[in-house]
Amino acid sequence: MSKYPRIVVLLDGSELGERAIAPAINLAKAMVAEIIFLTVVQPLTPKADPFQHALQKEIARTKQYLKTLRSRFLCVQMNGRVETIIGFDVAQSIIRYSKQNEVDLIIMANQGSSGISRWITGNVTEKVLRGAPCNTIFICARAQVVNEPLAFNRILVPLDGSIRAETALEQAVAIAESLLAELILLHIVARPIKPGETELSTQTYEFKNLAGEALADSYLREVWSRLSNDRVSIKFATAVGRPSEAIVDYARKHDVDLIVMSIHRRSGFSRWVHGQDAENVLRSAPCAMMVIRELESVHKEGLISLKEI
Repeated sequence: MSKYPRIVVLLDGSELGERAIAPAINLAKAMVAEIIFLTVVQPLTPKADPFQHALQKEIARTKQYLKTLRSRFLCVQMNGRVETIIGFDVAQSIIRYSKQNEVDLIIMANQGSSGISRWITGNVTEKVLRGAPCNTIFICARAQVVNEPLAFNRILVPLDGSIRAETALEQAVAIAESLLAELILLHIVARPIKPGETELSTQTYEFKNLAGEALADSYLREVWSRLSNDRVSIKFATAVGRPSEAIVDYARKHDVDLIVMSIHRRSGFSRWVHGQDAENVLRSAPCAMMVIRELESVHKEGLISLKEI
């Protein structure tokens, strides 16, 4: 099973940011991982003295905030800590920290709103999506959670028939198995919507034996035969339409909690799963989204770090 030994939760002091804590803790417990609560403190200007009074006051306030969260959420049995870093560019600070500390998974809110979020914005999340050196889960502000912590009970993996799109399968299966979640594989046949069509064409079905294969298209039959995991409940669906719209439409109609997608540069191996599709889904998805990326070489860069605490 794939694991995430080091999980970072990005926090900015907002309620939305804190919604990333519950799924992060669930994953950390299931995968016996270290969990780090991380906050970025921004100087007033790019050239501000790092030891100015206002900055020191904000650092002290942030440390107390993280200590409170640690006491509230992290039990003594968990391998967890908190950390504060200083950075004028929040997204680049997160990316540099993740490279320096060999982070395996980042979990952060997608986008806050005025008066609630401090630095978690669409601009920050899209920069992290493009530049993070590891897999990332974005918690959507549009996801509806009533009187209970956010949980990943239904996980969707969009597939386009390419090998690279299938790179998301291993991680999705591992998470589904760890969290006892249902896994849905959505095969999308990309084409423009025809005149007169009012919605995407979809078909959903489930099978657990060879007799049921007659209900599936040949591609999903082949994927199913390779997965063959009795510990995970798997459903299959097909959709015809524009990829990002098909993904968002299916997730909305079927109460999906997490979308897991590959992201990489466009190449001859991939048909539609690439950065632009991931960004489009991130902007519109009604649920959390996980981005699986190809690992890049790590470049060490300078970063002011205030180790815990």
